[in-house]
Amino acid sequence: DSDLRTAERMGAGEDGGYDDHFTINGELAGRPAGRWLGGLLGVLTVVVIAAGSWLVWQYFEGELPFWPLQKTPGTVATTAQIEAGSDQDAAGVILSEDDLEAAVSAAVEALSADENEGTTPSVESSTKVEPPLAPAASSAPATALKDVTWEMVDGGTLVVIRGDGLFDRARVRDDGLSAPPRILIRLRDIRVSYRPLEIPVGSPEINLIRLGHHPEKTPPSMWVVFDLTDAGARVQSISTENDLVKILVGTS
Repeated sequence: DSDLRTAERMGAGEDGGYDDHFTINGELAGRPAGRWLGGLLGVLTVVVIAAGSWLVWQYFEGELPFWPLQKTPGTVATTAQIEAGSDQDAAGVILSEDDLEAAVSAAVEALSADENEGTTPSVESSTKVEPPLAPAASSAPATALKDVTWEMVDGGTLVVIRGDGLFDRARVRDDGLSAPPRILIRLRDIRVSYRPLEIPVGSPEINLIRLGHHPEKTPPSMWVVFDLTDAGARVQSISTENDLVKILVGTS
């Protein structure tokens, strides 16, 4: 019968046994089985290559939660955070392209500024700030009084007369008067009157200062009278300094 399948042991092996090949209608059963095994191995190879490619792609995309060597997702840092000196670990920072360019530009500018700092003098270091100067007195002779002040000093009472211009000693004359005791100071070439006409003092030497303008004199003069508290008080010194006349009245 052609459909009758028989199997018989084929030739003895070297060890005296038999090969495990069977024949089906005279054909070795092992040959088609080898072709099936080769095809299966080819399919498995393709599957393994595809799976490996997928794993590699997923690794570089950082989407493998179970992969021990996957990349740790970083935090995109802005230029402002970098310039502010964030305490974030640098290993976890990923810069965008724009922020990276801005950071590099800022670093180059800072380096250039540091190099030029030692050669280019700053405005602050090269500019010397001068203290404000006191207003200078007019170079013209004084023609009016601006103020009359007094103070007690060692040696008596100091009266200071300030004009609107320069005084020289030749323009100042002093005279002693009695009944009552007074001192008369005449300032020549003063063409404008002065107010107030009386200045209370009350010091041990001077009781009152009185002023009077005499435009009828040639030249016009301002008379300054010291009404004395002590009849023994005298002019100790008279000096001029720019727009000032200083008169010291004492008893020594």
